[in-house]
Amino acid sequence: MTILVVASIAILASKSRSNDLGQAPRLKTLATLHIEASELSGLSAVKKSADGSYLVSIVGDGSPQVIEVSLDEQLKLQSSNVVDFTKAVDERFALCHAEIGPGCKDALKMIRAQWEAFAIDGRGRNFLLQESSHAIIVMNSSMSDVQNVVNFDFSKSKFAPSRDSKKQKKVDDDLSAEGFVLLRNGHILIAKEKNPAVLGEFGPAGSKALGINKDTILGDNEVFEIQGNAERSSLVLLAEWRIAGHGKCDVADLTADKSGVVYVLSENCRSIQKIDRLVPDGEVAVPVNQWRLPKSVRNPEGFSIDELNRFWVVSDLKERGNNLFIVAPQ
Repeated sequence: MTILVVASIAILASKSRSNDLGQAPRLKTLATLHIEASELSGLSAVKKSADGSYLVSIVGDGSPQVIEVSLDEQLKLQSSNVVDFTKAVDERFALCHAEIGPGCKDALKMIRAQWEAFAIDGRGRNFLLQESSHAIIVMNSSMSDVQNVVNFDFSKSKFAPSRDSKKQKKVDDDLSAEGFVLLRNGHILIAKEKNPAVLGEFGPAGSKALGINKDTILGDNEVFEIQGNAERSSLVLLAEWRIAGHGKCDVADLTADKSGVVYVLSENCRSIQKIDRLVPDGEVAVPVNQWRLPKSVRNPEGFSIDELNRFWVVSDLKERGNNLFIVAPQ
């Protein structure tokens, strides 16, 4: 009984700390950059080259393009290169060959937009989360071909809203995903955005949840396993965690460091939370630390973490302005 009471007090204390964002320390800005693209929404892992420069790829929400960015050791922009994957997406998914009439315009717009998160595995394959289809699209290294589609479904979540035809659009919105982390054995940690925000581990049917730690995170040089290497596969929900004290905060993106620590970005609460323990039989993820974003970071939509534990955050802006920020704890 004593152990149970102590555990309950610890969880309540963690909830209290998590809710009190006003007391959380603010991250300091190390670099502010403008990338020639709009509505940035997701980043790959940040890679450091032998010459000391940093490489990161960024996807935008509104169009099928990835921007490959290089920064020097002083975090100054060296170069950026746009890779357009419109042709590959159209060839795989479109029935229309051109924007002829409102039907085709809407159909092409739907498959060309809503890219919410991005990752690259050890084979150089590109993984892009497409929000409206509840799928992760897997493309080759040059982004000229869609190789796989991995579907997932949060409707079976114990935290999913009940289906109500009068509020169907809101129910569908509440099931939307906004970020993911690739795991070993073909598993993926995916974030349900809101009402409530949930972290879910998905994997092949019949497999067991791994939990998230240094032994389950997919390494930089490791290849993500796709079930049967099929062109289309579906993953099932194996474990899920609500974030303690998250309240009305959404989840805009997820990232993880090499030690298996997960970080959660919230757009509407303008914060980053650190979660160091996600066990398969748990239902609550308790943040052990949190920070407020600098006031200059508007509409934070995607982020990644580098080897120095600095956060690279992108802003979802339609207008021209600074949209890549590198921030760190004080």
